[in-house]
Amino acid sequence: MKKVKMVYCDYLASLVREGLQHLDMNNLIAEVSSVQLDLNDRGVMQSTDKHIGVTDVTGQKYLVTVSKVIDI
Repeated sequence: MKKVKMVYCDYLASLVREGLQHLDMNNLIAEVSSVQLDLNDRGVMQSTDKHIGVTDVTGQKYLVTVSKVIDI
């Protein structure tokens, strides 16, 4: 029987989001989105990837992604 490994993308994305919201000591981050799932057009989960939108004080937008690294 194959042993199942846990994937912690949700947990890591939550930590990243909290850090972006509360640890910006220079007040350069204007907005942080909620954690977004990687869904297709029908709402079906495509991967365990999580995405966080970030906007800085100049209005520049960024996308922070947490992805499981696939061993090659």
